[in-house]
Amino acid sequence: MAVRVQFKIDGAKELDNALSQLPKATGKAQIRSALKKAAKPIKIAAEANAPGGPSGDIARSIIISTKVKARQRSQAAQAPAKGAVIFVGSTSPLAHLIEFGTQSHDIAIKKKSVLSDGNTFFGVEIIHPGTGARPFLRTAWDAHKKEAVIIFGREVWKNLERTAKRFAKQAQAGKLGKGATKFFRSGITSGSVLGR
Repeated sequence: MAVRVQFKIDGAKELDNALSQLPKATGKAQIRSALKKAAKPIKIAAEANAPGGPSGDIARSIIISTKVKARQRSQAAQAPAKGAVIFVGSTSPLAHLIEFGTQSHDIAIKKKSVLSDGNTFFGVEIIHPGTGARPFLRTAWDAHKKEAVIIFGREVWKNLERTAKRFAKQAQAGKLGKGATKFFRSGITSGSVLGR
């Protein structure tokens, strides 16, 4: 289950204005880069919260990704045109069972076999009692979402400052592209980005 989040950032109008002046791909890259950095505290906390188990596979499977799976596409499609989507989650096929728990269910054998752990014979069918939810991703999100918003705002402005400096150098060298020219002529320079 993905969580769709919207938040308010002080200076968002100025940020939106600056991003709208950038070539579309550059603006998305700036946002995506800032989102990845903002998601790191959530990823670290989720890894720390993940049940260890004998192998620690769940913690090692937690990633930050811009690539969406088929079932995530509907949420990604809801992102604003100028926006970007990232996911912090686990690649383990067991993660959702741990995060949300399971209900009681029957486990039946297949292909004329028996259920056994090697020492004990359980028969041809058992009733699994289910497991309680042990949320590790949601608790990480809840604990670090405000920090992530602050990091995002800081990082996107840093990215804009670097882009403005790069465009200024390109302009001096006479190598400014069409999209960069629009940004540079809009009056958003490294000084105006810094002055916000």
